[in-house]
Amino acid sequence: MTSLSFELQQVFDEAKALVDEQRFDEAYRLLEAALADFDNDTLILLWLARLGVLGAGRAEETVEYATRVLAEDDRSADAFTYRGWAYYELEVYDLALNDFNYAVSLSNHQDAYAIGGRGITYYQLDDYGRAKEDLLDALQMNPEWLLGLAICGWVLYELNEYDAAIENFNKAIEMEPRYGYAYGGRGLCFHEKQEYDLAIEDLTLALEENPKWPLGFAVRGWAYYHIEYYFNQFELALADFNSALELSDNTYSFATSGRGLVLYQMNRYEDALQDLNTAIAASPMWTVGLATRGYVHYELNDYQTAFTDFDLALTLSDNDYPYAQGGRGLIAYHLEDYPLAIADLTTVLNDDSKWLGGWSSLAFSYLYSDQLEEALPIFNKAIQVAGSMVPDSLYFGRGNVYFMQDNFGAAIADFTQFLANNPNDNLILQQRAYAYSELNMIKKAIIDVERLVNTLHDAEQLDFLVSLYERIPSKYSDKIIPLYQQAVAQTNSSFAMMRLGCIYLTGLYSSAIDYPQALTLLSDANATHGGDYSCALVHIGFAYEHGLGVAVDNNMAFAYYQKAAEFESYCPCASAQMIHSYYKGIGVEKNITQAFELLNNAIDANKDHENIDYLHAYFLVHGIGFYEDKQKAEQIIDKLLKEEPEAALNHYYKHVLSGINNIATIQKLLPYTDNITRAKINSALSSNTIDFFYPF
Repeated sequence: MTSLSFELQQVFDEAKALVDEQRFDEAYRLLEAALADFDNDTLILLWLARLGVLGAGRAEETVEYATRVLAEDDRSADAFTYRGWAYYELEVYDLALNDFNYAVSLSNHQDAYAIGGRGITYYQLDDYGRAKEDLLDALQMNPEWLLGLAICGWVLYELNEYDAAIENFNKAIEMEPRYGYAYGGRGLCFHEKQEYDLAIEDLTLALEENPKWPLGFAVRGWAYYHIEYYFNQFELALADFNSALELSDNTYSFATSGRGLVLYQMNRYEDALQDLNTAIAASPMWTVGLATRGYVHYELNDYQTAFTDFDLALTLSDNDYPYAQGGRGLIAYHLEDYPLAIADLTTVLNDDSKWLGGWSSLAFSYLYSDQLEEALPIFNKAIQVAGSMVPDSLYFGRGNVYFMQDNFGAAIADFTQFLANNPNDNLILQQRAYAYSELNMIKKAIIDVERLVNTLHDAEQLDFLVSLYERIPSKYSDKIIPLYQQAVAQTNSSFAMMRLGCIYLTGLYSSAIDYPQALTLLSDANATHGGDYSCALVHIGFAYEHGLGVAVDNNMAFAYYQKAAEFESYCPCASAQMIHSYYKGIGVEKNITQAFELLNNAIDANKDHENIDYLHAYFLVHGIGFYEDKQKAEQIIDKLLKEEPEAALNHYYKHVLSGINNIATIQKLLPYTDNITRAKINSALSSNTIDFFYPF
């Protein structure tokens, strides 16, 4: 080894002292000044090359000086190493890698500085496997190498070895507690491990040191997006995504995609759509983006486009993406494809699911598919999930299920809940009124229908109201005829024509008889209703049978009864008249067997009409076709009493069957029945023997 002259030794000693004090630039200038005095001494050139990359920031000069050394000695590992670091700093990575390879070879893999330099160069070239190998070797030789620890952490991050990366970042931070580069890398690792709070802490520290780092803002934005318990999580995320995009001239797809998701969560659908379109254009197979854009289109009522997005997201995920499948189920429901809606929503929902929209759409899909048994438990589940904040729509839906199942009490409860916030929903008001009437809660039904009449003024509501008045004529008899007259005059209601004609024909409610008007109204009712209003035909037949306004003509009576039976579009009263005709021989040869067979057919078909029930009870009491069974007959009358508590005939039959004296009640209700029935009851009450007389 060549010894240094005294003067040169003094220069190096002074330079070393400055380096020890981290005064690299002064040391550099000292040696540069001495270079001419010592005739370009190789050792000085090597020292200058070293200082140029060690701390003096003279990368270009380092390349020059190291090259001059190598011109004299092409096996100088140090010169290759220093020039490699200079090329690295100048971002000429291919030349840097070439020099580091020479240096490592010449030093027989014993130079941590050369191996480490090659490792970080591999990192810049995205060759993470080789970078990891070199950096781990270099750190084994020099565990205190701060930059090596940090970059090794970043390499391990890129290799998805997050725990190992965090360990390296931890060591770097222990050595330098304000090392933002290490905090940034560790923050990214925590984000990938879904430890979002820790990610936010680290990234915040990193961004304090490097406020121009788009990736840091973007990842912290994603961390805020994922933390559900942050009160203002979406506002914080949005601010970070905006910062990332501002720093990248709005070309950063990673931030654009995150902002699109955040804007969707903030219900800013038009803005979200713009960002998601941009992000998906850059990454067409981004399934989360496609699915979320599907939800955006759903919120914007663009169901067909939403369906396309959800379907594509499912295709790209091999039909294993609940987020997209649930969305497609919602869309299928809105497109009235209920089988697909049921299939998709059933797949994604489970007993623990708190997705109210999914449960609600599934319930309505079952309802609108007429699968009532399946719909009811799903509505119950949706209401349970909603807790104290049950949407009115669920009461609407479940109420309709109950209504169609004839569970009128439960339907009324749900309809009442719905109407509390939707008092002007006429459909539900009408259905509740019907439910009330079915439960014989007539006064409550009347309140609802009077509200409807005041609002709608249509034939259906007028007809409904007056039919309710007829259920309790003792209270409303003065309103019945005027309201039917109003309905005929204002709405040309065939129902009102039929009922008013019946009243004029039979003297119901002690009204004046007007046979011509009655027959005109009944004929008009049948004609107005398209020629098949069975009740009107029955009453015209009744007029011919009893000679009311026309000559008695049983053949004509039977013809009308038979024609009505062919339609029965309004009610099954014609079936009762056919039974009666065969039993009594009205316009047809008397045939009790045929009458009994027709009665059995009506009973089997569940034809619900009081006249069929009266005939059934009569046949039971008198043992016609059946074994005599007064107890069963009384059960039939009890049912009629519940349905029509102000029908005098019901009370009379009950009196006969039970033996309980209720003559006062019967007499009180007699003014509200028809002339023929009133005469029969009066005759029976005045005789010594009260029997179960024939009802027709």
